[in-house]
Amino acid sequence: MNPQEIAEAYRQRTVPELEALAKDLARLTPESIPLLQAELLRREAWEPAMEITRTLAQRKFISDDSGLIEAYVTLLHQTQSSDEAANHIQSQFGIEAAYLELLRKKIRVEARDHLILGTSLFIIPTSVTFFLLMQGLFGGILPLVLSVFGMVRIYKGARQFRALRIR
Repeated sequence: MNPQEIAEAYRQRTVPELEALAKDLARLTPESIPLLQAELLRREAWEPAMEITRTLAQRKFISDDSGLIEAYVTLLHQTQSSDEAANHIQSQFGIEAAYLELLRKKIRVEARDHLILGTSLFIIPTSVTFFLLMQGLFGGILPLVLSVFGMVRIYKGARQFRALRIR
């Protein structure tokens, strides 16, 4: 449905029906939520309209997946099973099972990228520094900083892989 059709469908509903929709935002598409809120405001149903804003703020809807990925990885580490974490993240952020599977794939790719980059950032500067020290030269602080940054990336990638293996 296009936005005009959605808006017209909302105009046909009663206020209690609109309020019921507002209480279950996870069932709505992201495009239809502002249209629902606009219709509630047009009918001066202030409280349900404000509740939509509160719910969206509480769920922390984000345009960037990085916050969602970190929240899911943290939940996987804190819970006993991946099903429990999945149920929690789906209810907290209002996402569907298909999107959650896509999120798992993104975590796997991101973890691999962290490990590759982290390993490179650790091995190359460390090797160059060791070679320079063998020659009696000082390589500076930059290789040390890059090595530490590499270790952080390795840790982050390993943490993400461990999280995906939790059952």
